Amino acid sequence: MTSSGPVVATVSTASATDGFDGAIAPVPVSPAYRLGLAAVALFMLLLPLVYVGLVALVGWGLVWHATENASILDASGSAKGRGLVYFGPLVVGAILILFMIKPLFARRPRPAERVSLDRGSEPLLFAFVERLCAVVGAPAPRRIDVDHQVNASASFRRGMASLFGNDLVLTIGLPLVAGMNLRQLTGVLAHEFGHFAQGGGMRLTYVIRSVNGWFARVVYERDVWDVRLAHWSKSIDLRAGIILYVARFFVWLTRKVLWALMMAGHAVSCFMMRQMEFDADRYEARVSGSDTFEATALRLHELNVANARAFRVIEESWREGRLADDLPALIEAGADRIPADVRQKILEHVGTAKTGALDTHPSDKDRIASARRENATGVFRSQEPARTLFGDFEGLSREVTRAYYRQQLEQDVPAERLVPVAALLATASDSQAATDALSQYFRGALSIQVPFWPERPPGARDSAEALRGLGEARAAMERLAPTLRPFVEQTDEANGAGIRAAVATSLMRAGFQVDAAALRLRAASHEAAEEALLAAENTRVRSRERWTELHGAAARRIVCAWHLMDDPRVRQRIGDPARVRTAADGMIRTLEAIRSPVEELPALVRAQVALSVLLENREDGKSNPAIDRELERLADDVTGFLERLRTVGAPHPFAEGATIGEHLVPEPPAAHGPVAASQAAAQAIERLQSLYFRALGALTETACRVESALGPPPPG
Repeated sequence: MTSSGPVVATVSTASATDGFDGAIAPVPVSPAYRLGLAAVALFMLLLPLVYVGLVALVGWGLVWHATENASILDASGSAKGRGLVYFGPLVVGAILILFMIKPLFARRPRPAERVSLDRGSEPLLFAFVERLCAVVGAPAPRRIDVDHQVNASASFRRGMASLFGNDLVLTIGLPLVAGMNLRQLTGVLAHEFGHFAQGGGMRLTYVIRSVNGWFARVVYERDVWDVRLAHWSKSIDLRAGIILYVARFFVWLTRKVLWALMMAGHAVSCFMMRQMEFDADRYEARVSGSDTFEATALRLHELNVANARAFRVIEESWREGRLADDLPALIEAGADRIPADVRQKILEHVGTAKTGALDTHPSDKDRIASARRENATGVFRSQEPARTLFGDFEGLSREVTRAYYRQQLEQDVPAERLVPVAALLATASDSQAATDALSQYFRGALSIQVPFWPERPPGARDSAEALRGLGEARAAMERLAPTLRPFVEQTDEANGAGIRAAVATSLMRAGFQVDAAALRLRAASHEAAEEALLAAENTRVRSRERWTELHGAAARRIVCAWHLMDDPRVRQRIGDPARVRTAADGMIRTLEAIRSPVEELPALVRAQVALSVLLENREDGKSNPAIDRELERLADDVTGFLERLRTVGAPHPFAEGATIGEHLVPEPPAAHGPVAASQAAAQAIERLQSLYFRALGALTETACRVESALGPPPPG
């Protein structure tokens, strides 16, 4: 993908490129350091060869057994026993060789969708980068890409094929551009080009990183063959299963060998990698200044914190069918809103972090100390916003955002689902306020397993009576909540026991053997699963009785707050009581609309989890009547619930233009098979729970505002 657009930069090419006060002195690299890098790179290249040698050794052992031990088949004794002794090692060895060879051909993960820039649309950026490369003494990149990450990198454009040339690509994370000034961003880019200014060292480092990355992928990644081997060993005849369990043990052992090789390579290379980072940091300090280096390190931490928070906002908004139209802007806004206490923790972390013996990057504390020793004023000092390098930064940010969504969702997001960052942040702020209000109101004694349903307020009530009732209800909740908090965990555990019992029942109906200990059943039987399910339901019923008094006090408290909205103190704080009551009434109507589905939620969760587990255990491409029947039964249960849920016609309070049912179940579920039914149910469960807590939170947040306006309750 190539970006093009109007050029509307606010600074000229000449003013940007002339902002450099000369070139910098190159960071020297000693011959001993180069020799060390070469030795490490050679060691890293030998590690895969050691592994290939192990594969050859296993293959030789397999051939030796097949040719030298064939006499086993002619020996006396049981034919089955002789066959197991002779053919067992052959099967195990063949599986082992297959799994040992597989990592040698491991494919790289699918690369992120790239947005590449062209000189015609971004002349200022290209001119600036080329001038920076000349200052640093590094080759200029042949391509510039942008993405959504809080990072920048310079790399070989075609991997190993570009190793012996200057075919480079620069990737700039637009959140850096959005959240930094030009001096800070220039320092970050100077760091990346500082790696390439070292020429041979960078190439050796590339080899080291590539081998380390390969080892990490093959040690930790799993594919369909790993899943199949595990499934076959559990589901076939015991005698054959023993052979497969032995094969799985040796596969596990080879992964441990790979892990040992990976750690050996990592241990040998990490010191050199840290030195490369220190050298690149010196380039950064010489370009942007030692003081700016420290400020940039802190800003990077802030942007990373904001990045994590931004994706939590996106996760929440996606439940409502909405997404931010500009990820870099969302991250920038989050960085600017980081609370003072979080900023203080960042400062403390940067000031105290230590470099570990196996770290590939030095700690920020050590890097800042190294940059200070440079004592450099920097040759580039412009404090303008970094975005001035781009012609249409906002348009480019939105393009990068859409590209990221397209890759993650494997489809284009409709324009109507993309909302401005300001609107999304306002919604997120409201949602956080609602969450905080729930925590304050119920003091941790709230569980969706025992849902609270507020009452619709009756007619007018005397203010003095309402104020007195509010104080009594609040005092009752403060007294009751601490006694109920321990039972929240107990109730959640009972729900988990019900889920495990439902999973066990479905697996046994489908013909699978179950692990009673793993599922916490007294025995691997239908009777034990039924007992566990009944016990979970009994706990849920008893919990309702336990929570009755607290829920009653909460309902009275909300009603009293409703009647006190006309109090002058409250009116001054919250505005028009009629408007606030209308909004609160909307939340009550929403909760009334979803009451029945929420009450059925435990049964849906059990069916969905059982369906998901059964799908995971089903062997791909093979039909089994018992499994198929159970899948069909579970899918019918789930689909029936989804069909009822989709008929909830009340308007969704947080997703404009959609009913609650349409939002929770976007597509009619009737035509879906088990896989689609499981996925749709998982989405509906998550959205239904979110809607319940958000609507209840919004209601209690209004009640908390009323109470806050009235001031603290009278003593006694």
